[in-house]
Amino acid sequence: KGSFVSRIRDRSLSVGPNAISVGDEIVDANGTATSTLTQQEAMKAIRACKPAQLSIRTNVSGYLAARDTFYVRALFNFEAVLETGLSFKFGQVLQVTDVESYDNGWWQACKIDSMTPRTLGEVPSKDRADMFNWSRSEHGGGSSTEMLMSPKVPSYQRVRPLHLGFVRPVVLMGTMTHKFSKRLVKEQPGMFTYCLRFTTNQAAEGEFLRHSTKEEVMARCGEEGSLIDCQRKKNEFYYVTREEVQKVSDSGKHCVLEDANIYTVDQLQKSGIHPIVILVKCKSSHEIRSVRNCTSEQAVRTISKSNKLENEHLHKFTAIVSGNKCEDIFRSILSAISSHRESLWLPIS
Repeated sequence: KGSFVSRIRDRSLSVGPNAISVGDEIVDANGTATSTLTQQEAMKAIRACKPAQLSIRTNVSGYLAARDTFYVRALFNFEAVLETGLSFKFGQVLQVTDVESYDNGWWQACKIDSMTPRTLGEVPSKDRADMFNWSRSEHGGGSSTEMLMSPKVPSYQRVRPLHLGFVRPVVLMGTMTHKFSKRLVKEQPGMFTYCLRFTTNQAAEGEFLRHSTKEEVMARCGEEGSLIDCQRKKNEFYYVTREEVQKVSDSGKHCVLEDANIYTVDQLQKSGIHPIVILVKCKSSHEIRSVRNCTSEQAVRTISKSNKLENEHLHKFTAIVSGNKCEDIFRSILSAISSHRESLWLPIS
C-alpha cells in the first residue's frame, strides 16, 4: 500500500532543500491523503493542480516491500559519477528494485547493510557491467578503474538472505595470512580463537593441537561431513573436524582457520557453517620481504599466487582487502569481518 516515487525524470527535483528521492512516500497530494488510494487515483490527485503540492516522507522499507525485487552480490567496484548513481565495492549486496523501467543499461537498486536497506540509486545493469568490464583489481577499497578481465566471471551473483544462528568462522587466504590470523587471536581473544586440531605427529602437540592415530584419521575420513580439512605434511596428517569448529562457534567466538584452502571453504559450506572468506593482497613486495625475510623473487611469487586465487575463485570470497602496509591491511580485515559477521547471503545456483 501507499504511493511512492519510483523514478525522477527531472534531475533538478533531486537536489536542494526540498529534494525528492526514489523511495520517498507521497502521503498527501494537493490536500488529498494518498495512503489508501490506488495508483490511478493517486496520479489523478497529483495532477489536479499545477504545480502540484506534495507532502512526502522517506520510507525506503515500505517502497521495497511494495515491489518485486531480488538480491545480488557485486563482484566488482563501482564509483558513481552522477548524483543519482550508487557507489559500491566488491562484496556489497544490492536489492534490485527496477530493471524494466531502465532501458539504458542501468538498474535501480538499494544497498543492503546487515540485512537492512539503505540508500537507493542507479547501478550498472549486469549486461552493462559485463560489457565495460568494470575493475576488479581494487577490491575492498580505492577508486574503480577499467581493465580487461575474464568474461567467464559474472559481474553480479544472485543471492538470498539467511538468518544467522551462529558465529561465522574466519578464513584468510592470500598474502601473509599466518601473521594476520595470529594478530586476530592475540589482540582480540574475546572475539577470535583457534579450534582444536588433530595430528598424527605426536611431537607437534600443543595448546590447539592434539595427537591422533592414522586409524582415527581414516575413520574420520569415512564419516560424511566430519572432516573440514585434512592435509599431509612430511608424511604426517593434520586435520580439522566440523565438531571442533562448531564448538568455537557455539562459544560465541569466530573460529580462525589457519592453513585453509578452497577445499576447506567448500567443506565448511557443505556442512552449513558458512565462513567469512577474505582474500588478503599485499601489493608491496618490499613489505612482504620485511615480514617474511624472503627474496624479491619469492615476494613476487607470493603476490602472483594471490592474483591467481582471485582470478580462479573470485565468487567464493566474502571480501577482498588490499594495501601496501600491514597495518592498513589488518584494519581492513577487521572492518570486513565486522561488516559480515551479522549477515549471510547464500548464492542462488
